[in-house]
Amino acid sequence: MPLSRWCASVSLVKGDMRDWPGTGDTFDAVVIACCSVSHMLTLDDRRRTWATAFRLLRPGGVFILDVRVPDLATLAEAQRVRPRAFVDLDIDATRRTVGEEARLLRCTATTNEPHLQRADVRLLYDRFDQRALA
Repeated sequence: MPLSRWCASVSLVKGDMRDWPGTGDTFDAVVIACCSVSHMLTLDDRRRTWATAFRLLRPGGVFILDVRVPDLATLAEAQRVRPRAFVDLDIDATRRTVGEEARLLRCTATTNEPHLQRADVRLLYDRFDQRALA
């Protein structure tokens, strides 16, 4: 199918991809963009989406999904070593030196589990040494 056919008459229609009632029209293409299909967590949602897409397609129409596949090696490493995000400087009340308070770097380390819609957030403390910055 030539590209000019698509560009000449593109119209975008917004709706729930699982149960869009439509207007009774059928389309040359149904596009699910921006990795939206990745946010469907149940098999029933996916089944309803596929059924809706094919109900809305004209004979010979195309169903286009935008799906991003992550780099699995990077994803595995991210699960093993949690990235730290700096939050604040805290006072270490257990270790005070004469004339100077010991300081701690407070950081968070988060592991996301999108398939469970859960995040594990941990607070981590590291000793802060002002001399290391000099």
